[in-house]
Amino acid sequence: MREFTDTVRRELGGTVLASPEPGDAARMARRVLGTRARRRQGRLAGAVAVAVVLVLGVASVVTTATPGAPEAVAVTRWPARGALADNLGLVERARQAWGTRAAQVVYAGTSGEVGTVVVLSDPQPDGGVRLAFLTGTPELRVRARLAIPADQVLLPAFGFVAAEPGRALGVVVTAPDVTTAAFSGVTRPVTVHPADGLAAAVLAPAAAAWNTSIGTGDPQHPAFGVLTGSADDPTVSSGTVVRAAAAAQFVVSGVPGVSAGAVKSGDVVVTRAGFVAVVTRTAGDLVVVNSTPVGLRATTAAGVPVTLGGSSGRVDDPITVTAAGAEVRDGDRIVLSGFGRSAGVVELGTVHAGRLQRAVAVPADGAEVLLIHR
Repeated sequence: MREFTDTVRRELGGTVLASPEPGDAARMARRVLGTRARRRQGRLAGAVAVAVVLVLGVASVVTTATPGAPEAVAVTRWPARGALADNLGLVERARQAWGTRAAQVVYAGTSGEVGTVVVLSDPQPDGGVRLAFLTGTPELRVRARLAIPADQVLLPAFGFVAAEPGRALGVVVTAPDVTTAAFSGVTRPVTVHPADGLAAAVLAPAAAAWNTSIGTGDPQHPAFGVLTGSADDPTVSSGTVVRAAAAAQFVVSGVPGVSAGAVKSGDVVVTRAGFVAVVTRTAGDLVVVNSTPVGLRATTAAGVPVTLGGSSGRVDDPITVTAAGAEVRDGDRIVLSGFGRSAGVVELGTVHAGRLQRAVAVPADGAEVLLIHR
């Protein structure tokens, strides 16, 4: 171990070995080994070279700062911004709507896409923070909530993606030094330039928090923030594939609340690569999934109901697309809807020669999938 430490110090000449603080080992383990590192990448990435040195079980960070790179600031230390940040009446109404009287103002102002927006923060004893996004005129309502753990408070952006009729809306609050950000995922990146720390953008109808990311700074080496869904959109949970096969069914384990009824027949299973399947039943703590959309109620993106037909024996069997009394054209997008009050849709694929073209690669054993609850 000493030889390894000496090598790191020699290679990073001129660096400073920071004194470890209590809890650093656990925090660094979560950062290094976390399966969702993309969402936990801080703005220090690209600005600081980091090496983790484990000495007697304690994690320390060796850093070499890039000249001129801004220091990351925790969201709990961001200044109150926005043209309405000093409007005490508005801020107090936002606190009452959220039910948190001691909440701090992160942003209060207006956006052309959203109207009045108030973002509040509530620091937690464990070093994390809760955020609330409230919108509406004259009545404010909580549009989205985020619970940020202590190891993510230095990230450069926090926001939500909300489904609306015919579109999705992305809203994000950013660190004071951020001048450029981009929503990316199911469509080409949508670049925004925060004004007083807030930015909003109209996104593709199929955009959602689970398939969209927010990056800041250099597009080639972005520092990622965190997005959540809106309060009106369906709940999303995750699980792990087991017993995957080319046949039409596979099984998902590790989904929270299965035995308590949190998962129902008809819930949609997706991957970030575009694969879509549907829950047929539960068996104990396991979720049984049909990997073909045959028989599902679907529509074109324009809202025309379609019927999906064909064999359901194998995942790659052809699926036909027909519409009663209407023509289905090549290139038409086919989507699933019906997620409660949400206007959100899940894209199945596109039509070509009367058949559905879609992602057919069944996720492998051990892969993470997401469940969108109807």
